[in-house]
Amino acid sequence: MFWDDSLSAAPTTSGSTRGPQTVPGKMLRAIARRDFVEFRHWRSVMHRVGNDGLGPILTSAFRSVVVRRFPPGTDRRDIIRFAMQPRQPLSSTVNLNPLEAEAYIRTILGEPDLIGDLSGRRLSDLAMQYFVFIVEDMGLGDEELDSILAKAEQFADSTRE
Repeated sequence: MFWDDSLSAAPTTSGSTRGPQTVPGKMLRAIARRDFVEFRHWRSVMHRVGNDGLGPILTSAFRSVVVRRFPPGTDRRDIIRFAMQPRQPLSSTVNLNPLEAEAYIRTILGEPDLIGDLSGRRLSDLAMQYFVFIVEDMGLGDEELDSILAKAEQFADSTRE
């Protein structure tokens, strides 16, 4: 995992004093706050040391915000409305497909696999985009975001062999 004790620290613009401890976790925190300077820093560090660890942390963090945003009993139409809302993508090269996002969210919430035709790369793109959108939609503060990312890091670390 990318514990970054020996890596140079990025400039911190957030007010939180504690947060993620891994490079992927710090990158996700930065993108969730749309702090693109810090995001690019951590992304370049991650590319230098390899991206092992991003997938499990991203997936766990995304699952966490999905189940917070859409608790049991949520009307499926609420998921569709959420996915269909016009949003500012994180990159101009990203294709936001609300039907794919809806299917991914519904799969996370326990519906039979609706995403079997989507590639791992596409699922990662959707998870990254909609992780940010859900964090913004819920108005999660730094402490809540840090807690979600710390738990995602712990989960990812516990599943490593």
